[in-house]
Amino acid sequence: MKIAIDRGAPTPLHVQIAHAIREQILAGALPGDGRLPPSRKLAKALGVNRGTVTQAYQVLWSEGLIEGRVGRGTSVLPASAGSETRYAPLPWETLLTGGSEQDDREVREFVRLIDRDDLISLAAGLPAPDLYPMDALRSITDDVLAREGRTLLHWCPVEGYAPLRRQLAERLAGVHPNEILILSGSTQGIFLLARALIAPGDLVAVQSPTYIGALQVFRAAGARIVGIPSGAEGIDSAAIENVFARARPKLFYAVPTFHNPTGETMSLETRKRLLRAADRHGVPVLEDDPYAMLRYDGEELPSLKELDAHGQVLYVSTFSKILFPGLRIGYLAAPRPIVERLKSGKHLQDLFTNSIGQAAVFEFARRGLLEEHAARMRDEYRARRDAMAEALRRRAPSLAFSSPEGGYFIWAKIPEGSAARELLREALRKKVSFVPGDLFSPDGRERDRIRINFVSHDPETIEEGARRLGSALRALRREGRTESREEPGRPIV
Repeated sequence: MKIAIDRGAPTPLHVQIAHAIREQILAGALPGDGRLPPSRKLAKALGVNRGTVTQAYQVLWSEGLIEGRVGRGTSVLPASAGSETRYAPLPWETLLTGGSEQDDREVREFVRLIDRDDLISLAAGLPAPDLYPMDALRSITDDVLAREGRTLLHWCPVEGYAPLRRQLAERLAGVHPNEILILSGSTQGIFLLARALIAPGDLVAVQSPTYIGALQVFRAAGARIVGIPSGAEGIDSAAIENVFARARPKLFYAVPTFHNPTGETMSLETRKRLLRAADRHGVPVLEDDPYAMLRYDGEELPSLKELDAHGQVLYVSTFSKILFPGLRIGYLAAPRPIVERLKSGKHLQDLFTNSIGQAAVFEFARRGLLEEHAARMRDEYRARRDAMAEALRRRAPSLAFSSPEGGYFIWAKIPEGSAARELLREALRKKVSFVPGDLFSPDGRERDRIRINFVSHDPETIEEGARRLGSALRALRREGRTESREEPGRPIV
């Protein structure tokens, strides 16, 4: 019996072994007596653990291809049993390609936690639903449907609703409407760019830590990811130069303004140094800018796209953080050849983005309601940021953090010797949640950090959430649970 295994392949070894034996069974290529080697003997021949062969045999047994009997060992079942032919089910494990399903499960778990009524979720990357401008949305949607509903409900160009694209091009200054692509959320733009620019094995550089969704996309594309540490200026400029010069990454991904998860903002000088390095070494920069309208303190800074003199910045943003996540309206600004290529990918993926939502967002902005709402959100969220900072200082004084100038998040360091995942387990018992820091790291670091959302709840709920978090911290210290034994990437709950 010939079995070839590839230790470098993403498919688990036991699945490879089961697949090889299955093919020989179905082809009738096994020895006449139909017996399979004992698991210990086959494991030795293949140079694998005996448990690996046992797992492979269990897969084949579950498919109805083999049986094991005391004294007879393991043998192939006949093709028919009784009066009916017995067919093996499809071998789904072998048909699935390698992927980042472990990371996906963890993120889905946090989404599930967001919706639990018995839990105060400080984990969500979502705006405050109690502040949604519902009356304005109803009025605008009615007007849009009355004016052009038949057209909007029929079809929309893959590149997006033309008035919205023209409006965005005016806002971005120097960008032509043909360089705008409307997206079903900004993460779709990251996905389409990864699909167009990255081949398996390519290197992608990111700020570290960084947005979970971007890490998922790059891993799914088969990229190797290198993290460039964030610092007081938003990112380490010397490390940027070193990585760009030595590794020549295919792409650099950054959230320069109110970074997710740290809340830091890249200084103007660092932005300029980044663009000079990217230009010098020929590295495209993907700027993710979802929080730009949510500055509470400090001086406005130009985006990387605004500073870009050589067309090297690919820009994505979204209306989900300022208006309604459920509309799923984001956008991308890029050189026209990139947009044309991405249009093909988007057409294959979803044909076009929600056209009623696009027209509604356009009307929000055209009537001045978007900026009016943003101003209200800045006032409300500034108060919630301050309420969270004050509550944490009183209720959870062992946390170390600084208040961001904008955005959604506080990035806090838990006491030395503690692990965020151990704290999360205790926090869930106290009915409060957050996101542990290692999920934002390309290499599983930041295990002593947690991300806290301060915009989703009113001050009263913020106070209670901080009280529960402080209680979890004290319980963890009393019980002496410190460093988690789990490896990064294991399921949380």
